[in-house]
Amino acid sequence: MESSGSAQGDLFGPARWDADFGERPSKTFLQIFKNAYGDDYPDEAEPHSFVTRIDLARFVGLLAVGPGRTFVDLGCGRGGPGLWLARETGANLIGIDLSPNAIRLASQRVAEFGLVGRARFIQADLCATTLPDRSCDGAISIDVIMFVQDKQAVMREAGRILRPGALFAFTAFEHRDTELYRLPLTDNGFRVEVYEEKPDWSRRMRLLWEGFVSHKAALLAEMGESIRYAIAEAEGGLAGWPWQFRHVFVAGRRTG
Repeated sequence: MESSGSAQGDLFGPARWDADFGERPSKTFLQIFKNAYGDDYPDEAEPHSFVTRIDLARFVGLLAVGPGRTFVDLGCGRGGPGLWLARETGANLIGIDLSPNAIRLASQRVAEFGLVGRARFIQADLCATTLPDRSCDGAISIDVIMFVQDKQAVMREAGRILRPGALFAFTAFEHRDTELYRLPLTDNGFRVEVYEEKPDWSRRMRLLWEGFVSHKAALLAEMGESIRYAIAEAEGGLAGWPWQFRHVFVAGRRTG
């Protein structure tokens, strides 16, 4: 998952995410995702999250940004999904992440996507991005917001940096039937337009975690400490199956 904003415990604090982003994913890591997602895996983006090609296409349609417009990726990680979206839409990208390693690797990928001069990455908190008021035409966040303890703060910051009418679209996990993100969105000037559980996410998640556990030795040999947390997460997740949470796609539009 892409790295997260402020006020977290040690397990999901900056040190954990910086370790996660120490290296780009290995061949074994990528193959595990391809085995689970098939043709829906956006391999060029190399996401450190559970985003799919279908999700990326949906972001493109909902954001409705193009040349001369700017969108922000909150918790951008190594930057792949945001860079992919910027290339597809023609828009400019600003990526925000707490992890120095994530910002370093994301910045190195700008040229790969042909986006020199159109994409930049800033080390900052999701809840305090340092961006000017009403400076962005859209925002995304991929599997990050659930790790931010203060949901109101991240929605407030998103509302601050977005222009009226701009869309904030994100994926995240939540406990089943809670709609955890609806009230923080509406409290901070967003009209919720999409709030849906993603189809087939749990089957794919189980396949991913089974792959991480069965290929543990190869992953550790190829990626070292940068994969250790993900393997532990997979082992714990499989031990606790079935889960009482769900993976959702949410979009809110900034009102006046």
